[in-house]
Amino acid sequence: MNISFHENLDYSETNISYDDVSTLSATTSKNYAPKSAEIHLFAEKFRVPQLSKHISRPRLNELLTKFSEHIGATMITGRAGTGKTTLAADFAQNYESVAWYRVESADINWNVFARYFAESFHKTNLANENQPETEVASFLENLLSRLAASDMTKPVLIVLDDVHYIFDAPWFADFFNSLLYLLNKNTHLLLLARSSPAFPLWRLRSKQVLGVVDEELLLFNAEEAQKFLASYRLAGKTEQEFFKKSFGRIGKLKSLAEAALEKRAKRAD
Repeated sequence: MNISFHENLDYSETNISYDDVSTLSATTSKNYAPKSAEIHLFAEKFRVPQLSKHISRPRLNELLTKFSEHIGATMITGRAGTGKTTLAADFAQNYESVAWYRVESADINWNVFARYFAESFHKTNLANENQPETEVASFLENLLSRLAASDMTKPVLIVLDDVHYIFDAPWFADFFNSLLYLLNKNTHLLLLARSSPAFPLWRLRSKQVLGVVDEELLLFNAEEAQKFLASYRLAGKTEQEFFKKSFGRIGKLKSLAEAALEKRAKRAD
């Protein structure tokens, strides 16, 4: 059976068969295992973010490309507003086949997460039944073996955005380690998180199983900040001032620029 992926970045025409109107309780407990019929999936959690007013960052794209060629997975860590998701969405443009899943706190339940993860590949049949937490590895092996056996020979990018929400799940360590070692050479995994998991990553990094892009690497340098602010048509002195105030954090840089534009518009009125 072939696996169908979300193609390209425009999901406006994606044919998703599940109900994206029904709600899933945000108070789902770790011990509660809902029946598959009670798990309602939301289409927007599979959509690659659309990019606007961003600049491509060659130094980071080159690093991600290097990781994708030699390492199965990359973890990108940084606080909110440091550009993790934008970097991943920009990098995803290099792929025709992208499976994107934006994780939320309610997804800490294994059955909910497994359903979403399988559905990101449009493989509902792999998660229609409850998946015991003790069978995480077999679930992943089944899913990824079907991927490897499919006729999708082009490189595939898997993105788990906001994965920090499930770091405390009792099954996460098993899922994380199993997934890293089951990835085939044609597939790269990006994990986006505001922090690192509780267990150390140095062993995985030393074995070249996992690459890491931390917040220090994510921070904009002066040249990148200048290119970004150029689209706002700000004076050179203002650019330098905003760069210092933002400490290289793109979220802060953007808010300063937008506030300056708003102030300029009010003066014009």
